[in-house]
Amino acid sequence: MKFIDAFSSNTGYVAHKWSHYLFIYDELLLPYIKNNKPVNLLEIGVQNGGSLQIWKKYLPAGSQIYGVDINEKCKTLNFPENVHFLCGDATDKKFLDREFKDIKFDVILDDGSHINKDVIKTFNTLFVNKLNDGGVYIVEDMHTSYWKGFGGGFRKRDTMIEFFKRLVDALTVPHIKKRPLFFSKKQYYALKEMNKYIKRISFYDSVCAIEKFGKVKYIDNFSLISGDKAEICDDVFLAPNISNPDTAQKTEQIRQAYENS
Repeated sequence: MKFIDAFSSNTGYVAHKWSHYLFIYDELLLPYIKNNKPVNLLEIGVQNGGSLQIWKKYLPAGSQIYGVDINEKCKTLNFPENVHFLCGDATDKKFLDREFKDIKFDVILDDGSHINKDVIKTFNTLFVNKLNDGGVYIVEDMHTSYWKGFGGGFRKRDTMIEFFKRLVDALTVPHIKKRPLFFSKKQYYALKEMNKYIKRISFYDSVCAIEKFGKVKYIDNFSLISGDKAEICDDVFLAPNISNPDTAQKTEQIRQAYENS
């Protein structure tokens, strides 16, 4: 089933999405659909409840869908089996730790307040600790990064879009050989820490998806060679050969990180 089919056939509670999201979900979540194994999904922001019903229809049988919203009126909504509603503030770490003490998620979708500081705070709480290895964290409606009423502004440093742009540096931070003076030690080491977890960051119109490694990557990526003949540039022999047992072992660690479990 395509997401647009699940969305179009919805006759229950109202669901509100931007048109292109219907196709982005398929691209990001196709591995879960193909595996046909139950998924744990957390959606922040429930509104009328239609989205949770659609996830129930779209995801493989047996999937557990959790919704969090601060609006007490959502308590009156009735959901089918395996759809769970929790009333609370997704920026409240104590609430999240209490309610999801023994639960981790394959997919986390932030469609909540869209207030920039809220989105950043929730990501910092959930990504490392509550997203399963190989999982994906999706942030919607990032256009509020430009809206003053949500704490936004074009190129404003503390907006979510600028936060996730900076997070791209976590992918390649090992190549920064010397910390720039304008970059604090705290910021630098925070990026180095995230390098162990972030496999890929994808940007779409108003959406950012951050994919987590299938296994925590404790070693930096490295250059290596195969073959024995270098008749043009022999300086390549400075890199280790994959036939070397130690190099092969390190390469296997990298494989385990990049191939989702």
